[in-house]
Amino acid sequence: MIANEPLNRFAFLLVEAEVGCDFSSELSAQNRTESTYSPEALREQAETDRLIDYVNQQIELLAFEDPNPELLQQMVRRLRDPRRRARIRLVEAFVEIGEVATPVLLNGLKTEADPTVRVACCNALTNIGDATAVPGLVEALTGDRDISVKGAAAGALAKIGKPAFESLKAILADETASEICKGHVAWAIALMSREVEAQLYSSLNDSSATVRTAIVGAIAQLAQAQTTEAQRMELQAIPEPASNPL
Repeated sequence: MIANEPLNRFAFLLVEAEVGCDFSSELSAQNRTESTYSPEALREQAETDRLIDYVNQQIELLAFEDPNPELLQQMVRRLRDPRRRARIRLVEAFVEIGEVATPVLLNGLKTEADPTVRVACCNALTNIGDATAVPGLVEALTGDRDISVKGAAAGALAKIGKPAFESLKAILADETASEICKGHVAWAIALMSREVEAQLYSSLNDSSATVRTAIVGAIAQLAQAQTTEAQRMELQAIPEPASNPL
């Protein structure tokens, strides 16, 4: 798992990007547009809200050590809800449930037709950080047609960190992988660079020029981050000037 704070924040920024960050504005917009929903859609939304409330109650009761798979599948299906705030509440619930939700989220990522649902599954997996999700996330990164899903899968792999490094490097070396996919991979490797520093340097002589290029870029970003951190620590070490007595 990635330990440094900027990447921990990155995991939640993925979710914030999904929900538009400003919940108060969204709720106002929801109130303005609520009348545009059909009665059936409003009933569906009410069902989603009841499900979320029930799940949160179960979480508080610590009842998710062995969760009902059907309940988790219902949560995935409810990620189709048009309200962003409802989706974020479901993602937060999945994160609270933890790694036991990984198989259901991976199934949703693979089978759900709506890309919004697939992105939300990636966002939940990002914050759960379960290394067993790596193969499914790699499949989404390389095989999903939606670029937003590809980006979300890459972000989840970056958060997982070291366990995903070799799989990401293999994509870079794959001549059949698209340039868009390889761009996402290079970005993910750069994000995890602090955690995989040893692997970066050992990959400098990789037979693939694409791998070497991405590795050099990640090392450059790591060096820049380390320089910035060293400068910050030097500034903190400078003693405060003594105040002049009056």
